[in-house]
Amino acid sequence: MELLKKSIKHNEEKKDDNSDKKELLAEGRHPQKATQYRTEWSFIDYEPARDNISYQLQYLEYMVHLYNDYQMYLTVESLHCKNMLITLASIMECALFDLLYQMSQKKDGIGVDVREDFLSLIDLGFRHGLLDGNMKYLLHELRKVRNFVHFQFGAQRI
Repeated sequence: MELLKKSIKHNEEKKDDNSDKKELLAEGRHPQKATQYRTEWSFIDYEPARDNISYQLQYLEYMVHLYNDYQMYLTVESLHCKNMLITLASIMECALFDLLYQMSQKKDGIGVDVREDFLSLIDLGFRHGLLDGNMKYLLHELRKVRNFVHFQFGAQRI
């Protein structure tokens, strides 16, 4: 297996790292800047969460471009799609937590805890009117798909 190689390193301008390598996506196919996503997701109050969501959305857009523009080996395609689902579910979980936390600051009785899992967040969001029945169902389906994304083991060990 080949090791990762950083060919050029720029301490001041990180975007110029590896600038001697081949351009992967055509100019018009680059993901939008994370700052644009931060603006679009300004309804997320907690700045570190909004920053993380913006980076993950940029990464998700990049993965979608790769999927749409390049032929992939079947195994790589499958793992790539799993990675997109995990990323999407994580974005939704983070956003849902932030929105519920915002609600809990304005209204007593929501009881959102930092240790809530995605399932509990979905149910809380539905119970307090943040999600309708259709969105609750869709998020549960996304959560179930994400939970099935793990290494598969062959024969049972004896």
